[in-house]
Amino acid sequence: MKNSKVYKVLVKNFPKLKKLKISPKDDVIKDLFLDSMEIISFITVLEKKYKFDLKKYQNKYNKFSVKNLEKFI
Repeated sequence: MKNSKVYKVLVKNFPKLKKLKISPKDDVIKDLFLDSMEIISFITVLEKKYKFDLKKYQNKYNKFSVKNLEKFI
């Protein structure tokens, strides 16, 4: 899990998550306790770093699980 691109972005941008055991099944919104501004920040980082397209992602997946995000980027 620590080699995951999504995991690295989460831990780098949200140090409070270092203490949590993040699994591929975790939902970034529900399970990792990110507030709305943190979610926006997270998506912005993914857009800049990996050309993440939120609309395309939402068309393909209905959850923001770490595993789905990793597959998409």
